[in-house]
Amino acid sequence: MWRLAWCVLIVVGCDQSPQQPAMRLYPVKGTVERAGKPVTGGGLFFAPHPSGGSSRIMNASVADDGSFIARTEVRIGGKLQIEDGMPAGTYKVICHPRNDGSRLGLETKLEPVFTIEEKENVLKLELSEQKPMGIGETRDDANPREEVK
Repeated sequence: MWRLAWCVLIVVGCDQSPQQPAMRLYPVKGTVERAGKPVTGGGLFFAPHPSGGSSRIMNASVADDGSFIARTEVRIGGKLQIEDGMPAGTYKVICHPRNDGSRLGLETKLEPVFTIEEKENVLKLELSEQKPMGIGETRDDANPREEVK
């Protein structure tokens, strides 16, 4: 009987994955504009700066009105989930337009770096009026699913 109890303890103990420390996430939302007009769609990557710290990259989808909410992939109970918010820290931000993958090199790196504080963060991201040119096709901001004439 005691052997059965011991085996159950070992199996249950081995089945438990180690708990990661809880990561505090802080709300991050904002808008993306070019020449004072909302950027219509696309996405954002938030890469920790300086690199060498966390390898975690946060992201956000840019809505048609230029607004976004940043989200972070976290592991909860052994499962990956997407949660609103980001850890506090300093980040480089890269914006990419709506794209079907046929065009490369369309990303815009924003300067300077942005600091996410331990509070609600509202960012206004302003892209350069000069649009980058891609490899494959001339840059445009049209929905790639629509026929470009």
